[in-house]
Order: sequence, then structure tokens, then C-alpha cells
Amino acid sequence: MKKHREVKDFRKIERELSDLSGAQRPIILVDTGALIDIQRKSEEGISPDNRQNSIDIYLRRLEELSDPVITPENYKEVLKHATVRLNRYERELSPSALGRAFLYARRFDEFYTRLQEDEREANSLESWLLVKNHLEILLNQADEYELISPGDCELLRHGATFAKTPLRNEEVPRKIILVTSDYNHVARGAQLISQTSNYPQINFIDTRI
Repeated sequence: MKKHREVKDFRKIERELSDLSGAQRPIILVDTGALIDIQRKSEEGISPDNRQNSIDIYLRRLEELSDPVITPENYKEVLKHATVRLNRYERELSPSALGRAFLYARRFDEFYTRLQEDEREANSLESWLLVKNHLEILLNQADEYELISPGDCELLRHGATFAKTPLRNEEVPRKIILVTSDYNHVARGAQLISQTSNYPQINFIDTRI
């Protein structure tokens, strides 16, 4: 049975992002679970009547330090979770969170098209093969079989591609940070990719403790 992990205090997430950010704004890839965790933290101590826009304050802090993006498969997951009701009045992701996710998904599309085209396709294929190999390693190391979602695979693949490919009109790739609630697949996958000799460091922030 998987051990339950508590959601990390948002101030700690913010500090970790600040510590990882350099002179150049990093690109952070936010997964669905992390967005839900941030939603829950933003609502603590706030009455249900006042929670609609609570997540905006938290996400604006991330935007001050980085360029958040959401990959297509993760955006599909976000749309599904936005329909889940916790009670008569609240959904798992608020309309405000959904609006922010839409902007992050559009930014992903913009950045992906800005990747230097001569390198993008080769690096994307190489990243996919690398991620496939590493996820197989993670499954073999697991105590029990755990389903790896398409969103996890895509997050790692695009993270690896962005880490190795500069955006058009930029000389070097941006620093890449994965913000995730999934340590077993995403965070450990990022660690394995970063150990590959010809890949830059892919950082991660775990939203759980």
C-alpha cells in the first residue's frame, strides 16, 4: 500500500523554486497532481464562500519566478479533474485554476514551437526513447506495479526535450523544473535522466512531504 504523503506548505515550494531559479527565468512543467495540491493549500483557513480565486495568489507567485507550462496530456487530465465535485459547492479544481491551466497550456504550445526546429525533432525522439527506458527501470525497481500515466511520460519527455533544446533567439536551453506530486515516477525519472551523460540537469519540486 502506498504511504500517504502530506501536501507541502506553499512557502516551502516557493522557496525551493527561488533557490533553483537562476539569472534566466526557468520553465516549470506543472503536473495535474501538483496543481490540485496547490489548490488545496490555497484554500486552507478560508471559508468555502471565498475560495473561488484563492489559488490565483499562489500561482502568481510562481509566475513571478518562472514561466509555468502544462503539457497537452496533463491539460486533458486537468479538464477531467475540473469536473470532479468534492461537495455540492466545490470542484476539485476551481474555475480560476482551470483558467490558469488554459494559459499554461497555451504557453506550452508557444514555447514548443519556439524550440529551435533543427534540434527539436531529434531531441524529442531521443528524449522519448530515454524516458521509455528509464520508466521501465523504475517499474522494475518498484515493490508493486504502479500505473504510469500518459501525463507522467509526457511530462518527462518534454522536460528532457526543453532541457536540451534552446528556444529560438536564445543561445542556451532554459533551466527546467518539474513541479509534481508524483515522486515515484516523475521526480525519480528526472533524477535518472539527469544522470545520463549528455543531458543537462532536470530539477524537480515535490509538492508532497
